Amino acid sequence: MNNNLSPDLAPYQGIILSLVAYANHHKLDHLIEKLTPKLKSSVRFLIKMEIKRVAKPCNLVMDFRSMFDNCEEVHHNEQCHYLDEISKTLFLESVQNNQNNFCIYMYNELTQNAKARYVEQKKNQTEQEKRLNNSLNVAVASPINLSNQNYFHEDPNSFHSKCRAFTYDPLGMSLNGKLAIGKQVELIDLNISNCIFKTTIDITDIENDELFLWFYDHDKILNFEPEITLPYKVVNKEYNNGFYHYHLKLSQACAQEMLTLLTKLLQQKFAANKPHRKKQIIPLIDSVMAKSHEQYLTSRITDIPLLCAKYTSGWRPDSGLFTESNKDLWQFFSDNENLAPFSKLFSHEHIQQALDNNERVNEYAYILKHQYADKNQFIIVWQHQLENDQKARTLLQETILAGEYRYVRLSIKPVNAVDDAYLPSAVASSTSPAMAFMNRPLSRPILNSLKPINYIAVLTDITELNNTLAIPEKLKVKSKPLHEIAPIKCSSQFLLPRLTRKSQLKKVVLDLHDSRREERFSLEMDIKITRCGKSPCKIKGHTVNISSRGLAVHLAQPLTYKPGDIISLTLKIPTSVDNSVKNITLRQQKYQILAGNDTQLRLVISGIEKRHDGCKFLREFILNNMDDLQLASALPGEIYGMSQAIRNIYAKNHLSVPFFIHQDKRQWYINSLALNADTKFPSLSSEQASDQDMLVKLINQEKFQNYCLIKLNKIAEQKDFNVFYMVTVPQVSAKESEKLFWFGDLEQLQKSGKLPEVMGKIKALGNPTIVRVQISKPQGIAAKGFIDELHYLKKISPNDANELISTIEQVAGIGEVTDHTEQVLEIVNSYFANKTTQDFANKTTQDFANKTTQDFAKAG
Repeated sequence: MNNNLSPDLAPYQGIILSLVAYANHHKLDHLIEKLTPKLKSSVRFLIKMEIKRVAKPCNLVMDFRSMFDNCEEVHHNEQCHYLDEISKTLFLESVQNNQNNFCIYMYNELTQNAKARYVEQKKNQTEQEKRLNNSLNVAVASPINLSNQNYFHEDPNSFHSKCRAFTYDPLGMSLNGKLAIGKQVELIDLNISNCIFKTTIDITDIENDELFLWFYDHDKILNFEPEITLPYKVVNKEYNNGFYHYHLKLSQACAQEMLTLLTKLLQQKFAANKPHRKKQIIPLIDSVMAKSHEQYLTSRITDIPLLCAKYTSGWRPDSGLFTESNKDLWQFFSDNENLAPFSKLFSHEHIQQALDNNERVNEYAYILKHQYADKNQFIIVWQHQLENDQKARTLLQETILAGEYRYVRLSIKPVNAVDDAYLPSAVASSTSPAMAFMNRPLSRPILNSLKPINYIAVLTDITELNNTLAIPEKLKVKSKPLHEIAPIKCSSQFLLPRLTRKSQLKKVVLDLHDSRREERFSLEMDIKITRCGKSPCKIKGHTVNISSRGLAVHLAQPLTYKPGDIISLTLKIPTSVDNSVKNITLRQQKYQILAGNDTQLRLVISGIEKRHDGCKFLREFILNNMDDLQLASALPGEIYGMSQAIRNIYAKNHLSVPFFIHQDKRQWYINSLALNADTKFPSLSSEQASDQDMLVKLINQEKFQNYCLIKLNKIAEQKDFNVFYMVTVPQVSAKESEKLFWFGDLEQLQKSGKLPEVMGKIKALGNPTIVRVQISKPQGIAAKGFIDELHYLKKISPNDANELISTIEQVAGIGEVTDHTEQVLEIVNSYFANKTTQDFANKTTQDFANKTTQDFAKAG
């Protein structure tokens, strides 16, 4: 405090502070004289001026969230401070002792007190942090879910007071008079500037849109007794389901005393709901974690997820997700922009029969795309055909492997598309309008598209497996030019079947480059600019597109402005897309100009979102008319939200096991991996542990993590990815009495010529597991899907939010593990069996069982 006083007045600090509460008292001079009888009048005058100075109302906001956990909002005189428990107590005591005024000296004292406590707290944490750093071990990857199932949808207690409405000021009326004359209403929402209530009675005698509300008989938990009477302006009135809903805005002609009481009432409500907010923290963290990591994965998948439905001609893919990472596979299956080859792939009898029987499909196939005379011919050989069909083996060796081919895996499983596509916020709609918007049901067009869907198919390109095992070299395939003017002659069983009807497949494009916080929708509604900066004006115009927080507008005449200027608008918001119905007129809505020219402007709301009427009514309009609104800049036939729906279905039914590599200041490590009910690695399971437990242990093994980091660092460009196939077998550690894993890279084993021998030795120990591991670098993600949840989390638990943001930003690599054990073993037995695997097993079982893991690693 001394630093804020004049040096000459520092000796009188105690006197000055003791009289701050009396700064405006008419006997202030007399009080100073009584306390300083020996001072000169000139010094007393300086003391008086200093008291006046430090007693001035303070407009500064105290925000201690960067120093302390669990800071709470403390509202006072239309300001919101963020204070920890100690600061809050000191603040409320100081304000109460100073006639409900917040002054500069209070700000200085509370801020210095908080800084001193923060320094002491950091000092106490130093030793603990040093011990933590010294004991740093290899991080353990923890399982996460890419489709959040942790919700807390309980509504907070409203603690609403009883309320009656008057068309005139009830000041001076008796209690019985107020109860007899006031119209009883039911509060829906109440904040520092707005109120919403409903009543079965239409209040018809309102003059100048003015209503007075009397709040009384408050909830006992709040420990608040004063009655409050406030004037409001009616913004809108609606009639729904037998009730009149009134939207009110607090009048500017509001008594300061009543406004102070309302602030205190809202503070008491906020404090009473603290236990409820604590229950929201973990679900919010899980939801943001799931949605952010789902984006990381989806943006880098090279698979093609396809939703399948049954048409009159049989089971067909209905829609598929197109990304930058899987576009090469899309292009391979595109026949001059025709997507029919996808549908033809499903036309084979064994696939149709399996889907009719509600069975899963897991098939491998070689597919050749032969281009001739501006046409494409697709030839297919299924893996099961190679077992007993010599024609299939000959066609593969002499034709397919010599041309532009793909070796693919087609996995199909049943899904409940409608349920899996819906992914709401982690918290209840009553939490905020943004959460209510996230919790809205699926739109009618999406429901109509998803109801026929029964399966999700995932088409994976694993052509690199042939190169890993050098299959063309083993078969001595010779490159030869294929006929470019004629199709390849082969049996019809190896051609993709003809379709009896045109393919219905729709390509749904994933766009992760849109940095907007929310979608914009095409809509024209009338506006009028009444003020730009400090200059009044009257310029009419209309919107081009809208979101709840922003507008793109076209003006009838030029406007002179600078980017950043604040303008006042009159909005006419329709209650439905049909402009013939009644509009809601909102005046003096503040917006900030972002950019544009003299007649085309991009605007964003100015001020606090929850107090902005335009934001509130536009969000309600979008929510109620979602089925009929057209997404701005939408592609032809695009359904708003369909891309997100397919992503949600894929996230809940992914067949691979994604894991996420983090990089912080100290190390690289695998931080998390995503499992679901369909995560199956049968060869890893044992009597002691499930396959999922064993997989987690494998990914947490230091050797596995280091190998993945090596592959990640070899990726030259962000668009590239690295794939390797790993054969692994669990070993018992004599030292730690737990499962460890030996593993080897199939490509290295094949190049060294030791693959048959090593596979035979592994077979002697038990069932090997062979997995495909794909490593890629992350692309930037758009926070649009979870930004509102993250902002709310930051409000109720800043430290948790900041830690979560750090976790998301530290993702430096994305991996996927997929089980290919049966298929690779079959290929190895087919192409590398100079001796059978059993021969190797019989010969080496005894010797190999005694080898250590290190010896075996050298052998591999």
